[in-house]
Formats: sequence, C-alpha cells, structure tokens
Amino acid sequence: MYPSFDLTKELFMPQYDHTCKKCKKNCDSKSYDKDTYKRMGRCYHCQMHFEEDLKFMKIGKWGNKWQFWVKLQQLRRWESIDREVEQFVFNGSLKMCSSR
Repeated sequence: MYPSFDLTKELFMPQYDHTCKKCKKNCDSKSYDKDTYKRMGRCYHCQMHFEEDLKFMKIGKWGNKWQFWVKLQQLRRWESIDREVEQFVFNGSLKMCSSR
C-alpha cells in the first residue's frame, strides 16, 4: 500500500513553518496557537508563560516588567498604524491628484 497523498492540497495550500521558537511545537493545529504565533512567534502556552514570568520581574516599588512590555507593544502597534496612514495619505493622495 502506498501512503495517501493529496497532490492538489500540496499545490494549493503550501506548508509554512509555524514552530514555536521556545518549545519547537507546531502551531498550526489550534486556532489560538495560530493567532498567538502570528502576533508573538510563540505558541499560546509559551506566550502565557513568558508574560507570567514578566509579571514576577519587579521594577521599582510597584511596577513590573510586564506593564512596560504591554506599553511597548501598544507603542509598536501605534507606530505601525502611523506608518500605514502616512503611506496611505502620501501615496493615495498623489494617485488621486494625478488622475484628474
């Protein structure tokens, strides 16, 4: 017997390497692993443990590293949004003006 092999699946659905950088687990099986891998490059459980470790790393009297890490993620997200808006405004408005 030959192993079952679906050629159309291989041609139209390429396989990407979605392995967690910490535990080397494949992150394609569960939706929450996929979403977390897209954002953070880790599986859900490794990301959860990473954030938990940050919460126990104290900074100052009342702060911890997790609070600063969350703020950094928010700033990166806003920088990305700013770049997209600038690209849209400058490239989009030039195309609209040149079409008239």
